[in-house]
Amino acid sequence: MEAIQTDNNDLADAVREIDGLVTQLCQEHDDSKCDQLTDRLLDISQSVLGLDTRLAHNQAAEIQLQNCAFSLWNVAVARKTGESLHQELNAKVRHIACNLASSIPSSRESFVMLKKQITMAGRTGRAWLDCQKPTMADQSLSLALDGLEKMKTMLESSPGGSSDEWHEAQQHQCIEVEREAFKIYATKGESLVMQDEHEVGLHWIQKAKALLPQMPKESSYLAMLCYNFGCDTLDKKYYKATIAWLRESLELGKGEHPIEPEFQARTLRLLASTYLDWDPEQYSQKALNAVGLANAEHSHPSGLHLKIKILLRTNGSDVRIRGALDDLIGHAHLSVNLAVHTIRMLAEHDKLDICLNSCQKMEHRFSSDTDIGKLYIQHLELLLSNKMTSEAKALLEECIRGHSSVFDIDVNTQRHLHTVLWDKAASDYDVGDNAEALAWYSYSLTLLKQADSNHESLAKLQRNRASCFLNLQQPDQALEAVKEAEKLDPISPFTQYILYKVALWKADGDGATQAIQRLSDCSKEAKQDDGSDYKETVLSLICLAAQMALEKDNRTIAVKALEKLVQHSEDQQQILTSLRCLTRLQLTSADGKENTTEASAVLSYLRTAYDTLHSHAETVMDDTDIAWTEEASWFMKISWNMALESSENSTLTHEFFTFCSKFSHLLPPEENNAAHQKTCLFMAAAAALQMAREQLNREDKLASFKQCLDHIKVCRSISQELQTEQGSDSKEMASVLLTLYEFEALANLGVVSELERILEEVVSNPDTEIKTLETMAALTMQPPFLPSSICKKVLQVIIQKYLQQPEGVDLTKCSKALYSMIEICLKDGKVSYDTASRQEAWGHFTTAFNLIEKSDKGITEYPEMQILWLLTRAWNTGIHLLSGGQMTDAEKWCGLGMRFMNHLTSLKSNYEDKMKNIYAEVLDKIERNKLKGVEEEE
Repeated sequence: MEAIQTDNNDLADAVREIDGLVTQLCQEHDDSKCDQLTDRLLDISQSVLGLDTRLAHNQAAEIQLQNCAFSLWNVAVARKTGESLHQELNAKVRHIACNLASSIPSSRESFVMLKKQITMAGRTGRAWLDCQKPTMADQSLSLALDGLEKMKTMLESSPGGSSDEWHEAQQHQCIEVEREAFKIYATKGESLVMQDEHEVGLHWIQKAKALLPQMPKESSYLAMLCYNFGCDTLDKKYYKATIAWLRESLELGKGEHPIEPEFQARTLRLLASTYLDWDPEQYSQKALNAVGLANAEHSHPSGLHLKIKILLRTNGSDVRIRGALDDLIGHAHLSVNLAVHTIRMLAEHDKLDICLNSCQKMEHRFSSDTDIGKLYIQHLELLLSNKMTSEAKALLEECIRGHSSVFDIDVNTQRHLHTVLWDKAASDYDVGDNAEALAWYSYSLTLLKQADSNHESLAKLQRNRASCFLNLQQPDQALEAVKEAEKLDPISPFTQYILYKVALWKADGDGATQAIQRLSDCSKEAKQDDGSDYKETVLSLICLAAQMALEKDNRTIAVKALEKLVQHSEDQQQILTSLRCLTRLQLTSADGKENTTEASAVLSYLRTAYDTLHSHAETVMDDTDIAWTEEASWFMKISWNMALESSENSTLTHEFFTFCSKFSHLLPPEENNAAHQKTCLFMAAAAALQMAREQLNREDKLASFKQCLDHIKVCRSISQELQTEQGSDSKEMASVLLTLYEFEALANLGVVSELERILEEVVSNPDTEIKTLETMAALTMQPPFLPSSICKKVLQVIIQKYLQQPEGVDLTKCSKALYSMIEICLKDGKVSYDTASRQEAWGHFTTAFNLIEKSDKGITEYPEMQILWLLTRAWNTGIHLLSGGQMTDAEKWCGLGMRFMNHLTSLKSNYEDKMKNIYAEVLDKIERNKLKGVEEEE
C-alpha cells in the first residue's frame, strides 16, 4: 500500500507542476526563460513516463496529464503562428507534448486517440527536420510508426459488421491510416536523406509510393520531394544518389496523374547535368539521352543550351554543335542573357568560328531587343581576346555610328562595356602604345557622352586620356583633358596629380607647386566609395610626384612634394626616408641660396626627424632595433657636420650640436656613444656661450647663458659616468673649458655664490694652471662687473703662483697681474682716499718693487712700461694725499714713486729732473707744515 501511495503522490505532483509550467510558458516571451521552462518540462515528462498510469487511482491524474499534453501542443501551435518561439524551442515543446500524449496505456487507447498521437508525432518530426535535427525527428517518427502499427492492429482485430454504414466507416478509417502512413513514410525518408542514408531513405519513399494507388494525387508531391532530394545530393556531389532520386522522381511523374511536362523536362535536364558532372566520358551518351528526352518532353532554351554544353564537354562534332545552336537560336523563348552565356561557353572551348557566326546570327535574331547591347559587348570581348583589333574597332564604330542605342543598357552592363574598353586601353598603355590606348579611351568617351555627360567615370576617363597625351608629348591636349576632369571631380587627388604632371612637363613651377598643395588638401576633403579618406592614396601620389620632380631635376618641386609627404604621412619610416632625401637635396643644392637658408631648412628636417625617432623610441625601439638605430646615427652625423660648417653662425652651430646630442642619446648606451654625446654637449655649451656674447637683447642673452649652463650640467653628468668606468685626468682640457664656460655664464647671470664655489674648487686644485686663473680674472673684470673680492681672490692666487715658480718668475706676466690688482684696489678706494684699499695697494706696490730690485732672479726683466705705470700711480697717489693734507702718507707714496724712477732705463732721463725738483718741493712743503705744527703747540 505504501508504494502505491507514493506513486499516486508522485504522479499528482508531477501533473500539477507540468500544469503550472505550461501556464507559465503561455505567458512568457523571453527566449532564455522559455528555454529554462522547456528544459524543466522535459525532465518532468521523462519521470512521468516511468510511472504506472494503469492503476485505478492514477486515472484522474492521467486524464489531467493528457489535458496538459494537448494544452502544451496548443501552446506550440499558437506560439509558432505568432512567431514568438524560435524554431528549435517550438520543436522541443512539441516533442514534450508528444511524449506526454503517448503515455496512455494501450488498454485505454482508441482510434481517435491514436490518430491524434500519430499526427502530433509526425508534425513533431517535421519540426525537428526544420531545425536540421534528424536524429531527434527519428524519435518522434518512431512514436508515429508505433502508433500506425497499433491502428492497423486495432482495425484488423475489430469485430466485423454487415451494415453498409459499418463498411463505410471501416473503409474511411483504413484510408485515414494510409494517409497518415504516407506522410510518416515520406517524412522518415526525408530524415534519412538528411543523414545521408540514401538507400534506406529510398526504401521508405518506395513504401510511400506503394500507397499511391489509394491516393494518386500525392504522386506529384512525392515526385517533387524526390527531385528536391536530388538537388540536395547534387550540391554535396553525391552523384550516384542524385541519379537514383531523379530517376525515382521521373517514375513518379509517369503515374496515373502524370506531372506537367515542364517539371519532367526540368528533372531530365538535371539528370543530364548530373551525368555530365559525374563522368562526362563514361556517361556522355546517357547525358545526351536525358537531355534529348527533356527537349522532347518540353522544349526549353535551357535544354538546348545544355545539349550544346554536353557536346562541347564530350568533344562532339562541329556539325552537331551547329545544329544544336540553330535550334537554340530559333527557339522563341531564348533570352539575350542565355545567348550571351552560350557564346561565352563556346569561346571557352575554342570554337572561335562558331562563336563569331553565332554572334552575327544572334545579333540579327535580337535586333529589336532592348538588351542586344549585351550581345555586342560579348562579340567585342570575343574579338579583343583573340587579338582581332581591327574587327573590334569596326564593330564598335558601326555601333556608334548607326546603332548607338544598342548601348542603352542597364548601368551594370554599361559599366562592363567600359571596363572592356578600358582594359584594352590599359594593356596598350602598359606596353607603351599610347596612341592605341588613346583611341580606345576615345571610344569610351564618345559612348559616355552619349549616355550621360555627368557620368561618374567620365573624370577618370579624362585623366587616363591626359596621361596618354603626356606620354605622346602633347601637353596642351593633356591639360585640356585634365581640366575637363577637374570640372567633374575637382577634389580628386588623381586629378590634381595629373595637373601636377602637366605643370612639371611644361616647366610651370608655380602650377606644379599649386597642384602639390591641392593634392595634399585632398586627403582631408575627398572621400572614397567606402567613406574612408584618400590619405594613403594621396601619400602614394606625393611620393610619385617627388620622384618625378627628381627625374626632371627640378629640386624645388621635389622639396615641396617631400615636405608635404612629411607633413601628412603617418608612416614613420616613410617620414624618415623623405627627410633623408630632403636633407640630401638641401646639402647638394647649387642654386645660389645663402648657407643660412640651407642650414635653417636642414635644421627643420632634423627637428622633425628627432620627433619621429623619439616617438618611436618611446614605444618600440631598443638596442636590437638596428634599422632605427641606423636612422638616428645618420641624422646625428648630419647634425655634427652641419654644426662644423655653420661655425660662423653661433645660433645655428648651437642648434646643430644640440640635435647631435639628442640623436646620440637615442643610440645604444655604449662607451663611445657616451663620449660622443659629451663632446656634442661640450660644443653646444661653447656655441651657446658665443651666442650669448653676440646677443643684443638682454633677455635673449640671459636665456643663452642659461642654455649654456644646462648643457654643462648634462655634460658633467656624462663625464662623471665615464670617470667611474675608465677614470679621468683632472687636467683634461674639456673639463677646464667647461669650468671657464660655467664661470663666464654664472658671472654674466650674477650668481655670486656659485662663482665663489667654483673659485674655491679651482684654487684648491693643485693642477690648476695660471692661464685658467688669468682667464677667470679677465672675466670678472668685464661687464656686468662683479664684487671686487672675487677678482682680487683670483688675482692673488695668480700672483702667488708666479712668485712660487721654481724656475724663476715670469716678470712680464706677473707684472700684468700686479697691475690689475693695484687698479682694483685703488678703484675701490675711490682714488686713494680709502686707507684700507690704499694700504692693500701698498702691499702690491711693495711686491712689485721687490721683484724689480731682484729682477736678475727672474726669467725675464720687469717691463719698463709697467715700472713707469707703477711710478706714475704711486706718485699721483702721493700728490692726492698731499692735497688732502695727509703729509706723512704723501711723503711715503711720493718716495715710492722716486724709488721706482731709479729703476727706469731708457725713460729715466725724461722724468728724473722734473720729479726731483717736484719731490724737493713736496719735501719742503711737508717740512714747513711740520714746523708750523710745532709753533702752534708752543
